[in-house]
Amino acid sequence: MTTSKERERKYQGLRGHYGDKTFRGDKRLDFRTTAMATTPEYTLAGDIKQVGKTMSLLDKLDRLTATRDIKKTRAILSMKSDSKITKPREERIAEMATRYGGVIPHNYVRYGFMVAKHPERHTPTRPNSSKGKIGKTDFVGFDAFNKGFVKMEKSLLLLTRDRVLGKALSGQLNAIKSKVTTTVSK
Repeated sequence: MTTSKERERKYQGLRGHYGDKTFRGDKRLDFRTTAMATTPEYTLAGDIKQVGKTMSLLDKLDRLTATRDIKKTRAILSMKSDSKITKPREERIAEMATRYGGVIPHNYVRYGFMVAKHPERHTPTRPNSSKGKIGKTDFVGFDAFNKGFVKMEKSLLLLTRDRVLGKALSGQLNAIKSKVTTTVSK
C-alpha cells in the first residue's frame, strides 16, 4: 500500500507529464516529474547504481577543482568513491538531472494548475489507476561517462607525479567540469 506522500508525488509527476507543462521553464515541476520517474516502479536497479556512481564521480570532480595542492589532488584521486545515494534517492537524482536548487526533502504542495478549482469536491483515490501510464525510464550515457572518468582519473594520477605538468592540472579540471551536462527530455 502506498502512502499519501507517494500518491501525491505520483499524481503531481503524472499531471505535469501529461499536462504538457514539463521542461518549459518551471524547474519545480521538472524536478517533481523527474523524481516521480526515478522511483523503483519506473526504474531498473542497475540504472540507479550507474547514476549513483556518476554522482559520486561528479562530487570527486568538485573536490578536485577546489584544490591546487598536488598532494591533496593525489589523495582525492586515490580515494575510492562511494556510489550510495543518500535518502531521498529519487529527489537526489532529480536534483542532479534538473539542477533544481530547492530544499531536499522536497515539499510536495500543489501550486498553479495543480490546485483544484473546487476544493470542496473530493474524489477518492483509485488504487493502481496510474499503472502502465509511464514506461521504464531510460538512463543514457552514465556508463560511458563512468568508464571515461576512470580512465581520466588514472591519467591525472600519472600527471600529478610530474611537477611541470601538474601545475596546469587545475585549469584542465575546471574545463572538464564545465563541459559535463545533464539533460532530461520528455
